[in-house]
Amino acid sequence: MPSQSDVSICNLALTRLASSRIMSLTQDDENARKCNAVFSYIRDNLLSKRNWNFATKEASLALLDEDPILEDWAKIYQVPTDCLRVLRQEGDYPFKIVGNKLYSN
Repeated sequence: MPSQSDVSICNLALTRLASSRIMSLTQDDENARKCNAVFSYIRDNLLSKRNWNFATKEASLALLDEDPILEDWAKIYQVPTDCLRVLRQEGDYPFKIVGNKLYSN
């Protein structure tokens, strides 16, 4: 299946709502403004709900040189900025996410 652009996905929704289609999320049009306001939030929310094969990747996390503020955790790692959800850590060690940091032993 070919990948779809943000605009084509919005146009599918607009068509189901019997609304006029858009050419761009930034055009001066009420439907475009509404789609632009919610598209990223809804996309990220839906992607974080399931383990989608097309939306997962592995990453080596940077070990931070900080003392953990949470007890019971020995190390802190920086979570990548594009990460919506951490599925597991290599070795399946327990971890805790706080903000944009992963606490682990």
